[in-house]
Amino acid sequence: MKTLEQQTTEYIRNEKFQNRNNYHAIGLVSHQQRIENQVAFEKWMMDIEPTFFITFAFNRKFANQNVEQIITYGKQKLHKFHKYIHRKLLGKYWYKPRIVSPAEHIEMVLLPQDITTNLHFHGVVVVKDTKMFPSKVKMFLEHSNRIWNLDKKLSSGNRDVIVPSGSVCIETPNSIHRVSKYSNRKQDRFENYEHYYISGSQ
Repeated sequence: MKTLEQQTTEYIRNEKFQNRNNYHAIGLVSHQQRIENQVAFEKWMMDIEPTFFITFAFNRKFANQNVEQIITYGKQKLHKFHKYIHRKLLGKYWYKPRIVSPAEHIEMVLLPQDITTNLHFHGVVVVKDTKMFPSKVKMFLEHSNRIWNLDKKLSSGNRDVIVPSGSVCIETPNSIHRVSKYSNRKQDRFENYEHYYISGSQ
């Protein structure tokens, strides 16, 4: 079974190949391409049957208004959260498939909104209890905010703070269709095109 990241990459490659004469760099893509991208994400988010609707807020102003740099910053923080939450839920060898099956990992599909004015990522999360890890859901709810605001002492003696003023809002979706629509509602804009974060990607 293909991962969400593989599905996304395949979709984008196919889209660019089929529309190679019309495809342009981000910022110049056609409105139709952006709509197709938006619809594809809505479908994926419903297909994976998410456990939670989630919002990662940064609660900070960026002096530099460069969209690409802000998105890179945001995705780096999300990647760090992904690493730390998996370590908390699955143990320090969570990334070694011989020890912990990748099927135990959390799946996240996140999309940015208000990139230059109030950066936050909306999306969905799939996290399920299993025989090997029977308290995953409870621990995810308990530790997510704490990890997002993490002030952790590293072995180097330095401190690692992900987003000190940020917050994580986690809700049970009352309608998966509504949640996927809401998360994607700004994906037809130039600055949002192809800016997404999926499960552990950077």
